[in-house]
Order: sequence, then C-alpha cells, then structure tokens
Amino acid sequence: MAEGNHNYDSETKSSRLPALKLDYNPTVDHLMNCPITVGHDNPGGDRNSDKAAIRVMIVGDSISHGAEGDYTWRYRIWQWFQAEGIPTKFVGPYKGTQPPNKPSRPQRPFAAGGKACTAIPATDGGYAMDIPEDWDSNHFSVWGRQAAQTRDLIEAEVAKYHPDLLLVELGFNDMGWFVSGPEGTLQSMSEVIHNARKSNSHINIALANVPHRTYISGRDDLVANTRKYNSMLSEIIPSWSRGDSLVHLVRLQENYGCGTDDCPAGHDGLHPNALGEFQIAQAFSRTLVNDFKIGARELGVPLIVPQRPTPVPDNIQVVSAPGGIIVTWDAVYGAYSYDLRSRIVGTEWSKTPIAVNRFDNNWVSDGMEWEYQVRTNNGEHVGISDWTQVKSAVAHPETAPGPSNTIVTATSDGIRVTWQKPTGPYTDSIEGYELFVRSVVAPGTYIKSKWETGCRAEFQGLERGQHYVIAIASWNTAGCGIPSHTWPATPGHGRPTAPLNLQAQNVDPTTVQLTWDNGSVAAAGYRVWVRQVSDGAEWQADRDDIIMNSSHGVAFLFPGTWNFEFCVTAVNGHLESGKSNHVIPLRWLGHC
Repeated sequence: MAEGNHNYDSETKSSRLPALKLDYNPTVDHLMNCPITVGHDNPGGDRNSDKAAIRVMIVGDSISHGAEGDYTWRYRIWQWFQAEGIPTKFVGPYKGTQPPNKPSRPQRPFAAGGKACTAIPATDGGYAMDIPEDWDSNHFSVWGRQAAQTRDLIEAEVAKYHPDLLLVELGFNDMGWFVSGPEGTLQSMSEVIHNARKSNSHINIALANVPHRTYISGRDDLVANTRKYNSMLSEIIPSWSRGDSLVHLVRLQENYGCGTDDCPAGHDGLHPNALGEFQIAQAFSRTLVNDFKIGARELGVPLIVPQRPTPVPDNIQVVSAPGGIIVTWDAVYGAYSYDLRSRIVGTEWSKTPIAVNRFDNNWVSDGMEWEYQVRTNNGEHVGISDWTQVKSAVAHPETAPGPSNTIVTATSDGIRVTWQKPTGPYTDSIEGYELFVRSVVAPGTYIKSKWETGCRAEFQGLERGQHYVIAIASWNTAGCGIPSHTWPATPGHGRPTAPLNLQAQNVDPTTVQLTWDNGSVAAAGYRVWVRQVSDGAEWQADRDDIIMNSSHGVAFLFPGTWNFEFCVTAVNGHLESGKSNHVIPLRWLGHC
C-alpha cells in the first residue's frame, strides 16, 4: 500500500482494530505547555520534479486536515484537478489525517513546570478505504492550527516545498479559542501572506473565509466575530493582491452547509462530513476557475455522497480493576466518536461521549455492579449505530478517598484551600492530589485544574463575584479515587450577611419546603438548620453538604413538621453568616 493513502498504522484494510490488551501499570506521561514544531513526515520538496505541474500546498486547520476515515476536501479538490486535466503536485510536510487518540488508562497530571516535551503534530491517520493509491495527499494542515501560529511557520515551509499556489483555510481557531478577535486574526492572516512571499514572491493564494459552527451557549462572541472577520476579509483582500502574486477570496462560509442553527454538511457542528467535503472543495474550485483562470468548470456536488460505515462495535469487554472498572471494545475504523452508557444495576442509564475505544470508570464504590453498552456515533447527519449487548462487572477499587477537613477561603481573585491527608484503606500509597475548579452556575464545566503533592493549593484569576466549588481527588498507585468537594466560595468577597425572609410551607404532615431570599452577593451557598421545639434541643445542620440554591425540602419530620424550628445561614468558603429569621411550620389540619 502506498504511504499516505489509508491507515498508516495497519497493514490491513479491516474496518476494525483488535481489542485492547488491558494493562494496569501506572503511566505518567502527560504533555503540558508544549512548543509548536512542524515535524516533517514527508521528505519531499524537489522542485525539479514534475516541472510542468502546479505545485499546490493546502494550508489549514482540522477542517482541512481531516480525521481517520475521511475523504477530506483536499482529496475532492485533487480529484477536480485530475478531472480538469490540470497537472498538479500537492506538496507539504504531512500526508495523513488526524489519527484517533490511543486508548490508555487515566494518567496522573504533572505539576506546573514538570516534564518537558515537544508537540509533534499527529498526521499519520488513514483516509476512506476506497481512495485510490495514486492520491497525492501531501499538505500543511494540522488539527487546532491557528493563523497566529502559521504566520511563524509558513516562510520555512514555502522555502522547503516551493509551492506555486496556496489554498488557505484558517482562522476559526484564532477566534474560537480566544487567541484573537477579528482584527487580530486579520492581522495574522496578512502576515501569513507576507511571510509566504518572503520565500516565493510570485506565489498565488486562494484564501478562504471562516465558517460558522452551530451555536454554543455563551459564545455569542464567536458568531459576531466570525461575521465581522469575514466582512473585513472581503473588503481588504483585493489590496493584498499584486500583479505577480494574486490573492483571491474563497467564499467557503457561503458555500458550506454549516451555520449557527444546523450543520447538515458537518458531523459535529463544524467539521465536514462527506457532503461538506464536496462543498468546501467546490468553493475553492470556483475561485480557481473565476479568479485564477485555472480550470474550465467548478467542481460539482453529487446528489448522493458516500455513506460512512457506522457498525456496532464488536468485542465489548468489562472488567474490574484496581482503578475501578475498565470497558474496552474493538475500535471502529473511521469512527468519529462513541457513546457509552452506564448504570448501577437497577437504575437509569447515563450516556457519555467517548473519543477512544476505552472507558475507565474510576469513581465507583466497592461491591456495586455496573452495566455498560457502547455504540458508534458519527453524528446525527452521518449515522449512529445500535447499542452493543449489555456487559457488567462488580467494582472492587483500590483507590483512595478524597481529602478530609478541607478549609476554603475566598481571595481577591481566587480561592485558597487546605486539607488533611485522608486515612483508611489504600491511603498509604497516595502520590498527590488533583484539584478541579468548577462554576456553580455551570456545574458540568471544569474551569481550571492543578496537581499538588502537599495539602495546600490556591487558584487565581477567577471571576470576582462568581461562585466556585473545588473537587479534590487523591491519586495512588491504583489511580484516581472519588473526589471530595469543598464548600463553595465567592472570590472578591468576605463573610456574607444572613439570608432574609425565610418561609416554611408544608408539603405533607412530615415534609416541609423552605424558601428564602439571598441577602448577600458574597453568599456562595447555604446551610439549613433544624431543632425540635419541645425539648429545646441544639441547632443541627440538616445535612453535611452545602445547598446551592435558595430553597430546600426536609422530610421525615415525625411526629409532624410543626414540632420543628428552622433557620438558614449563608457561606462563602468557611466564612459563615449569622442565622436568618426562625420559622415553625403551621400545624397540619386535623393533626394534634
């Protein structure tokens, strides 16, 4: 098989990879703060070969790089050149797509300033199985690549590979990952052109605008910035052209069926599926025909595009391990992702998206039986397979519990936390602690994390006035244990004032619903206190953890709710307010 045509890690065209061999040996490789390198895997660049051919370099990000099993729009534009009878030589340092990540056990993070590394782009992924072996797949496109990065790399690549024509698709990552706004992205793009011309003053460039992706909650900026950038690019791009070095706009966004409301031409709301690959290639071909006078007819988009194989995964295996429960299955070649659903036997299913053919369920308790199923998920516009059969295992983890006696303090722009090392089974092999900060407003979103070997940590740069919780997990030789959670804290504020207007409403004779008003912006959470009226008992917290909203139900109040008194306090870390007004529920009608 010719290099660069299919799956470079395999000598077979099988659509499945063998099941993973389970390995419990600790792995601590963790890449952090890695400098960008090019990492050439194509030693080509002889400008004397194929002298009559146009040397084409495709410069892009993940939209151009593609994933394992894709055709890519690069292949579709190559087909168009062939159909038009235009001799071309595709050039660049890479040949493949982005391969899937390798399945492995969860890895312990490194402390800041820890292991040094060099990030070499992963470019040895395979293409769709039916791509011919004479496909000229060389390119300069990398998953996650920004115009701000490419501007510093393009001069050397043009000098090495001598392209006559650049097909450039960049800019989404600059705005999508807050690298720069539309103005900064436009400046980076102008520098890409300027630096490419340093190595070839006669180079021609077809430059695409940036597509929209389906709307992400809280990212109105991305929609507005993409529109502004595309408008600015359209206005300025004529001024970038020279008589001996043309630059013309490719209206990718207008031709690509992916927008803020829906993305039928994509598989995940941004990246192209088989239809989208044709549409992007068509947009480039249109500019080549109309503006560069290369070719006679633009590429046509077929009514029926190839269907991506989406089989049910084979060979699902579920085993108990020291780190928890491990689920593996045979990798499906070209699968964009998988869905895994899990449950404790007798409970409801919970679904999790998975990128690789392994799932480690670390946060399990001893003796609990868990069930699992897996399916291939190539996106709603491509295909989702049926579920595998159900497999189960009983957990017997040897992980350590999270720390105890955590003390949290809000600082001017962050949170400081201290804790005590936990005691009990498996705590003697604790190596350190992984801390996660999450927003109370968006509980599923972890904002920052860090690794500590001591019993103290501080997070800075958090938003003043927002409420945050820290989860702390112990790592031992078996892996990561179930984390403990701190009390919530509000950076930039001190002790909160007491909640106001506490009210009690009976739900039934032994259940009461409490509501109150937030009396302080510093309040990150609340504690409900209860005592029995008849015997003058001491106040006791209704539960050990913190209530995150301003209502709470209390049940099993025998012989009746009216025999109990309630109040509420507010907390900011371990700073606690005084008690609110006290309330005693009304007697339930018909009860003594």
